[in-house]
Amino acid sequence: MKEIKGSTVRRRYARFPLTLALGAMVLTSGAIGVGTSTAEAAVATKGETGITLSGDARLRGFWREDADFSSADDTNRQLQHRMRIAVDAQAAGGTSLHTRFHMANNEMYTWDSMANNANNDSGTSSLNVATDYLYVRVPVATGTVTLGRQVFNYGHKFRVWDGRGDRLTYSQKITDDISVFGYYQKMQESQAGSGPGVAAEDEDRNLYAIGMGYNAGPLTANAQIRHHDQEWSNGNDGQELVGFVTYQMADLTLEFEGHFTTGDLFENAEDDNQQKFYLGAAYQLGDTTLTGGLAYALAGSSASGFFDKISMFHNTSGGHGLGHTAFGASANPVDKAMAVGVGASHKLSPELTLGGRLAYTAYDLYNDNATGNDDPSVVSVDASMAYKINASTTYHIDAIYAKPDNVTNDDDAYFGLSHRLEIRF
Repeated sequence: MKEIKGSTVRRRYARFPLTLALGAMVLTSGAIGVGTSTAEAAVATKGETGITLSGDARLRGFWREDADFSSADDTNRQLQHRMRIAVDAQAAGGTSLHTRFHMANNEMYTWDSMANNANNDSGTSSLNVATDYLYVRVPVATGTVTLGRQVFNYGHKFRVWDGRGDRLTYSQKITDDISVFGYYQKMQESQAGSGPGVAAEDEDRNLYAIGMGYNAGPLTANAQIRHHDQEWSNGNDGQELVGFVTYQMADLTLEFEGHFTTGDLFENAEDDNQQKFYLGAAYQLGDTTLTGGLAYALAGSSASGFFDKISMFHNTSGGHGLGHTAFGASANPVDKAMAVGVGASHKLSPELTLGGRLAYTAYDLYNDNATGNDDPSVVSVDASMAYKINASTTYHIDAIYAKPDNVTNDDDAYFGLSHRLEIRF
């Protein structure tokens, strides 16, 4: 991380565009890539100005076998890379701007042929350079207004994590422990007419929300009420109540997150509303951490792809690339879904950590799947190793084995192996 304050900004960053261009050239030929960033870096106080640079990079390779639970030759081997550079600018008076440049190629090579995927039949490449997010924060009276394409992480990664949206947010501290907030988000903007990118009808979708947060001592809690107002998909509206709680007492941590809905927007074909919740616990025993969790969902409600509390099997957006199916998701309409898991990790040294988990996932389907069964299940085992090479660089190895039951006619086991290098700066 590098910080420049006051009048040094213009002088030191005159070469900034050139630096980014050279970085992109190096990444393209050298196959370096990124992990998940946690939004913005800390910015200066109201009396200071400056720019802070931060970022992360990741190079990973993975091997996945029989992901469809049926084909003996269903093999997927890839090298991938991604990089992101965040810029956090502090202006006088407390106003700040936050953005991040995203450079990635998620299918650089296939290990079978080592052919560059840019040379495909369409002549296109999966390489992309984009602005990941861009928003400003402006202190107004005793509150804060945030406007632009924002990052939103929530609770325990169950409902949403690393999300993006065009929002106008106002937040206000009531006391040192309690804050309230509200936001408007443009989910879809359309207009009547014809032409490229123009819908045939005026089909907008807007989201309005209010919420409250509490953080004091061992307890952190947050709750939101969200209303979806839309003029598309038959004009169905819907409401959500989402909340999470974290309670930490000595070596024990307890977690809860829930998502409850009402309205036509969140009803399935059987007119049932989607609901889900997660309960988890972690106990620190010296250098060993013991974990356990339970997730439950109704009417096809599914969790975020970043949800990693139960098993690597559900962590479809994880850095390892081995996630199989997000919790609650299925090719068949789901009545109920349940997952339970236990695990442990142990810190062998300040640099080396080992971990493993055992999980069971079951689905109660509305209709029989291809096997003629309406309650398939999967037992999964995953293992991980993390080695901290230095203060900025960590090397990971991950593995998973998942055995299905009544999922396909063959019920072949899925297994995968992944390694990745993550760098943060």
